[in-house]
Amino acid sequence: MKIDERIQLSVPIQTEEQLDFEVEKFIKDIQQTAWENTPEIKRRLKGNYYPNEILELISEKRKARKKMAPE
Repeated sequence: MKIDERIQLSVPIQTEEQLDFEVEKFIKDIQQTAWENTPEIKRRLKGNYYPNEILELISEKRKARKKMAPE
């Protein structure tokens, strides 16, 4: 839902209480719209996740270590 669908611009504000109420409603509308339009963050499985470049460097290092190790 968009924020402009929640806001009513034709609300008459004559007292301080009405102003406070409308400000609170506006803040809640903004928060609700933000929550609805924010994608859910999916949790990763436990473990180490490294970029492919790092994994390749580790693999090369292990290969080099095998070559250098006495048998």
